Amino acid sequence: MTTAETKFVTVDPIFHRNEKRLKLEFAYDDDIIQIVKKIPGARWSKTMHTWHIPYQDQFEAILSNAFPTWVKLQLI
Repeated sequence: MTTAETKFVTVDPIFHRNEKRLKLEFAYDDDIIQIVKKIPGARWSKTMHTWHIPYQDQFEAILSNAFPTWVKLQLI
């Protein structure tokens, strides 16, 4: 895993297929993709070309625990 530089993930609430989700936007990075895939309910959207996860009230804690310290979350 590359940890030399800080990576950013932007988190944006969306509705996708009539479901409240959180869109995760980031520059292509295999390490981040592997982390996102481990989040329960994570899916890749072919129509939006982005990863998204189910919206949960405690999403900040879930994401903070999922990502290592070299990933900074930007909430929109």
